[in-house]
Amino acid sequence: MIPVLIFADDAVLLAESEDDMKIALNQITDWSNKSKMTVNESKCGAMNFAGPQSSDLILQDQKIPKTDQYTYFGYIMNYIWGESGTIKNKILKAKKVF
Repeated sequence: MIPVLIFADDAVLLAESEDDMKIALNQITDWSNKSKMTVNESKCGAMNFAGPQSSDLILQDQKIPKTDQYTYFGYIMNYIWGESGTIKNKILKAKKVF
């Protein structure tokens, strides 16, 4: 079973290890190819909360860019799971309005 968060055409895959993530990505690749769907690599990001990744992660023959943080529906996720980045971002956006 793949732990995943899905909303419309957005998804977040969660895995206990890099090997588990590779298995999940292979399953997503198989499903997408059978469904004739293409994943937009530019909207993907790989983030490891336990430390640096030892190898590249591949989805539909595309290398997934590594990142230190990722924004998902306005929530900035990072390795410390803090909310300060999201709060700072919301404050900056609010200041631009006024």
